[in-house]
Amino acid sequence: MNQYEQVPVPNIKEATETVLEMLADFDEENFYNKYTPQIVTTNELYQIYELQNHIKPGAKVLTVSASGEQPLFAKLYGADYVLTFDISYNAYLLTSLKIATIQTFEKHTDYEHFMGNLGGYCKPGMLLRAPKMYNVLSHLDNITKNHMSGMDYLGMPVLLGDSSCQYYTIRQNDYDKLRQLVKKPFPFIWTDIDALDKKLGDDDFDIIYYSNILDFANPEKTRTVLENTKKHLKPNGKLFLVVADRYIISMIEAVYDVYQTQGWKTGLRESLDDRGFRQIIIQREQNIR
Repeated sequence: MNQYEQVPVPNIKEATETVLEMLADFDEENFYNKYTPQIVTTNELYQIYELQNHIKPGAKVLTVSASGEQPLFAKLYGADYVLTFDISYNAYLLTSLKIATIQTFEKHTDYEHFMGNLGGYCKPGMLLRAPKMYNVLSHLDNITKNHMSGMDYLGMPVLLGDSSCQYYTIRQNDYDKLRQLVKKPFPFIWTDIDALDKKLGDDDFDIIYYSNILDFANPEKTRTVLENTKKHLKPNGKLFLVVADRYIISMIEAVYDVYQTQGWKTGLRESLDDRGFRQIIIQREQNIR
């Protein structure tokens, strides 16, 4: 059994109290926690599109679960193994639900319609009543299904719709590939990013993808995470940092402090969408010790 395949079990009582506190008193600094709601529809495809130019066949990838697009498209672009992590357990639930939905619908348009309308069923007790949800649940393992049910009766916005997000459109031939490539949930680590290093042990990767996750870390934490990430990149491995424009200067300074040494290459480029994100790409050279 893979060391990451044990699925964590959420504390439903704790989740209830946490979400009620979040809704009653919004605290932006501490909003992102292990029960943070997830977004169904995102524009992440624009951000990760260029990964297809970097992922080689058989690659090993570490990525944030987020809404599920990151690991799904890493697999589509040729990754052999994808390990996911997130501070929020809902990221695992949502990614698993998307995989089950892909296995349910043969046409990508049906998949998009189902996911695009799911946000309307996030009221207490309604999630499991969404049209055709029964068919989707038949593709989930019992543990994940029970978790989904437990989270639903809390009235927790597990599947939070966001009208500001542009929902991607996947081509049918790519969708057909995903249906063949991804039939069960990805291995998942439930942790904050500053504890990820210890969870990974000696594991290393060809691609590590942090999407906006360090935007919300203080400078000290950011530098610690970047330093710890070094040892988890294989020779010629690449670290992708997606950063919001308002944080780009501080992130560039942190990257300069940690990676401006012999054996590392860094580059900055605009993202493919127009929502104010940039990508910093860091590559470990082959001959580095």
